[in-house]
Amino acid sequence: MQIGGRKGQPVQIATHAIRAFQKACVDRKRSWAILFVDLREAFHRVVRPLIHGGSLSDEHLAGIIKEIGLPTQSIHRLYEYAREQSLIQEAGASTWTSQVMREFMEDSWVTYGDCPQLASVRAGTRPGDNLADLVFTFLFAEILHRVREQFQRRGLSVHIPWNPEWLCRKKSTAAAATCSPVDATWMDDLAVILTDATAQGLLAKLKAATCVTLEECLKAALLPNLRAGKTEALVALYGPGSNTLAKEVFRGKLPQLPLDSSLWPEASLGLASCMQRAFNKHRRQVFASPIVRIAEKAILFTSLIESTLYYGAGTWSGLRPADIARLQSHVVNMARSMLSNGRKEADLCHDSHHSILAAARIPTVSTSLHVERLRHFKATVLKATDELWSLLHHEAAWIDTVQDSLGWLQERHRCCCSDSPPWADWDFAVGFIRTSPEAWKRTVNRAKYIATLEELWQAELNKFKGLAFRAFLKAGACLPSNLPPRQSAHEVCEICGVVFDDLRAWSHHAFKRHGRLNPVRRLAQGTQCAVCLAHFRSNKGLCNHLEYARRCRHALINQGFDCIAELGTGSRKFDSGARVLLPSVRAQGPLLQWNHAPAIDEQHLPSERILRDLEALFCHDVGTCVDWSAFVDRLQSIFKGECLQQSRLKATAEQWTQQLHHTLDQDDDWNVQWVSWHLRAARLLQEVDFVEWLGNEGCTPSLVTSTFRDAETLTPWLDFSGVIIPTVPAPVQFGFCFSAGAPKPQWLHCRAGTDKECFACTDWADAAGEDKLVFLSGAGLRGSFSLPFPLRSFASISDQLTQLRLLSDLVRGAFFLWTSHLLVSSQDLLLYS
Repeated sequence: MQIGGRKGQPVQIATHAIRAFQKACVDRKRSWAILFVDLREAFHRVVRPLIHGGSLSDEHLAGIIKEIGLPTQSIHRLYEYAREQSLIQEAGASTWTSQVMREFMEDSWVTYGDCPQLASVRAGTRPGDNLADLVFTFLFAEILHRVREQFQRRGLSVHIPWNPEWLCRKKSTAAAATCSPVDATWMDDLAVILTDATAQGLLAKLKAATCVTLEECLKAALLPNLRAGKTEALVALYGPGSNTLAKEVFRGKLPQLPLDSSLWPEASLGLASCMQRAFNKHRRQVFASPIVRIAEKAILFTSLIESTLYYGAGTWSGLRPADIARLQSHVVNMARSMLSNGRKEADLCHDSHHSILAAARIPTVSTSLHVERLRHFKATVLKATDELWSLLHHEAAWIDTVQDSLGWLQERHRCCCSDSPPWADWDFAVGFIRTSPEAWKRTVNRAKYIATLEELWQAELNKFKGLAFRAFLKAGACLPSNLPPRQSAHEVCEICGVVFDDLRAWSHHAFKRHGRLNPVRRLAQGTQCAVCLAHFRSNKGLCNHLEYARRCRHALINQGFDCIAELGTGSRKFDSGARVLLPSVRAQGPLLQWNHAPAIDEQHLPSERILRDLEALFCHDVGTCVDWSAFVDRLQSIFKGECLQQSRLKATAEQWTQQLHHTLDQDDDWNVQWVSWHLRAARLLQEVDFVEWLGNEGCTPSLVTSTFRDAETLTPWLDFSGVIIPTVPAPVQFGFCFSAGAPKPQWLHCRAGTDKECFACTDWADAAGEDKLVFLSGAGLRGSFSLPFPLRSFASISDQLTQLRLLSDLVRGAFFLWTSHLLVSSQDLLLYS
């Protein structure tokens, strides 16, 4: 697939083909390799007689011979590309066109400055020139043609099931033949694909394919660049013996695969593991500026950030929800910066993700991925080739995601027009793209705009339900205890009094706020385990090993080993080991004598500080607590001095109980009441719920909720038995009156956004008194939460959004006044759940 230099051929076509091949092989557990070839000064080394015909001179090949030290007996092989007929004429051009090309390329000259002499140009072309692209494309096409012939003859080609009826269609019939895609080429960048059922067979194919490719380039006087980061191969080995073979092949910091090239005997191929700063670059000047409006920031975000962030996203397939969520969190953080206008971004952390994105006019990641996929679908249809679509059907997952995106496209257009075309029909979409490619672009952009409006409405609706849910909980409503909890165990930060969903959330807080480190990080030094001599790709791999290898971990603990923790995930200097291809290996040699006896891990280790403070309280503070309540408060303050997980708190309580009984057994000359208090406290510490005792919430939450995410689901399950709405005497007069449907309302909701006194329910509660009636009317407001129809523009739904926000304020205002001992008459105010 030579697509470089052709009109309308984006580079994503080549990347998509390579990505589809990789994923198909990974799904089938087949060994695969991708050979990336980089040519040194490709355009400047073009030998012109190879293009327009004619004989070669030794001068043309002198550079190649000097660079690689070619043996004299192999020089004659470099003349194989010499020909009498032009490559352009062999491709189908007329004799006149071929002669014109020869006239352009022969006897060319150039002058420099005021120099009176002429310089004759005998080789090379000028990069960026249209003629240069044409010349190089023809030469490289001839090279690739010979490479494919060699691959077919030696059995190196990839064979994929194929049927011509599958072109731009779903797979509906059985395979009738096979297709053999060999390469994906963009100008002078070449990627060759290889696969085999066994790891040994793949390496043999990789050596042969590399030799063929390099030698054909040398014959055309093009010199491959074998330096690190240039001509390299991505290799993935699967199957029996793959791990053992990987340990042999991927040794060293820069693993090399020796080649058996007759033209280039000393050549070797480097093996690599892999081949976003746009927002940070413009953040201070543009996106965090208070003088740039949100609408202008949204336009700049689309042109500067989305074009970089989602580059090539249309080729992605097999994304997991966790991948989308991770990408979404980064987009939300950028949106917070756009909305901060110089203020602290922490103030925006209490809003939902959808509200932040809607306020910044940024579509969600799911919407952006649908849009990018549909845009790329157009390129795959207009520039369809058998090789590309054979790979797409072989991978299969991308075609399924495109079908989902077509369904998304149809649903978005139905929101603005009831008789929209059947975009979800595959054949209809393909036919529309072929006949009206520009109209397809407008169709996709229109769907993106409609999706942004839909997300804005849904964000406002979720905010309404979330704020109402929060108000109900604040007034005393609670969730029933029989609902299944999201997590089985909760943790608490004793210092901050914050309750967390699980141990992972607590650990993150303890690291960020109090500097706690995973204890195995102080046992992991470098990348080699000191006990079993196993080598890992990075220090993180060693930490994972010590986390699960109990014998090695306990041996280091018994030895008293302690080191400085290395940089971890999140640091700019963190080494993830992704560039190291060598799997975990074990060094050979004598082992030290280690004590492998079971040791106490950190999560079960009592706190020395708490034990020391409890001992000081027992021994030196006799009589300082006047009663049992004061003693418990003192005990609680001791446990609140350190951030520990529940397992360590329980271990500390058990250790203190043992020490207390041991002390009393040896010496009973203590104050009787003081001893009884300590024994009673020791028994209580064995049974107490530390989350309930040390958390500021006062009790362990039976269900940890997210206000905006879970409000719609959990509101119907709320128990309002704890909400007290007192009875009040009959009112004497009206205190405040508001009617949304009045011709001249008391105030407008848009004004309330800037003037908080317009709808200050707290002030009403203080000023109205018990003898006045507050009348709230929602007559004239939108009585449905369904999406407005049709969705055309922001202006078309602005009135409905205003009514939704007003209804939200009225509902929560009425509920607040009811619980504030006021008589409130509400007309047409419905609580939706």
